[in-house]
Amino acid sequence: MNFQVETLPNYRIAYMRKIGPYGSTNAQAMERI
Repeated sequence: MNFQVETLPNYRIAYMRKIGPYGSTNAQAMERI
């Protein structure tokens, strides 16, 4: 097994949590991000 270690640049990451079934409200949440 080969391993490779890389140093990545800093990234700003944002996330949004949506609880509930998929549907139109899920599409709205995806459009917000």
